[in-house]
Amino acid sequence: MHGVNGTGSVRNWRTGKNNTQIAPFPHVIIENFLPQDVAENALRSFPALKDPVWSEHGKFYTVPGGIARKYELGHKPSFGDDINTVFYKFLFSKQFLQFVSDVTGIDELYIDSEFAGGVRSGGLNAVEKGGMLIRHVDFNFSNEIKKYRAVNVLLYLNKNWSLADGGNLDLWDKDLLGPPKTVISSFNKVLIFATNSETNHGYNEVKGNRIRRSINLYFFTKYCPPKVQERPHKTDWKPCHL
Repeated sequence: MHGVNGTGSVRNWRTGKNNTQIAPFPHVIIENFLPQDVAENALRSFPALKDPVWSEHGKFYTVPGGIARKYELGHKPSFGDDINTVFYKFLFSKQFLQFVSDVTGIDELYIDSEFAGGVRSGGLNAVEKGGMLIRHVDFNFSNEIKKYRAVNVLLYLNKNWSLADGGNLDLWDKDLLGPPKTVISSFNKVLIFATNSETNHGYNEVKGNRIRRSINLYFFTKYCPPKVQERPHKTDWKPCHL
């Protein structure tokens, strides 16, 4: 597997040290993923929650009982030029697609670059105080594009974020024995991992008057990837009290 050197440059993603981490399941963390100016522009243009774009073209995703609460936007015309630059020059690039394939070992990955699947293909996520996404296994099949979900790529845009701010992603082992590994949702960091029946993950409540922002992109395959159930299923929630 190839690693990353943390420069944020496409041409350097495959020339640095091996940055793949194994526990509790294989994942890659890239600090300073984007050039600083590109990351700053993306954050500056990220729509505020009072922006009508969220109600007109996005959705407020909530599952009662403290399971999930966040805003999602998967409407490409609403992203704006600076965020579309992140997608087209970096996340959609052939170099990055090959890199993701290399580090996950999954071939023939597909990106829904037109967001025909809406938020089920990725887009923008915003989580305000009290919002959360408890540990779960992701849905495994997109009915909109008729493909299996294979890889998550999560780019965080949160300045000066710390453990105390909450909303940090916990990665759990397949048997939920713990303790989980916590990935701080800090600015210009990317997390990459294959999503399947063994990759339990989620984040606790966002605290204080902070907004947790991320740009998400999901990679798909035509055929069922390893450790992914062939029969389509919805998100499988796994509350800690179970």
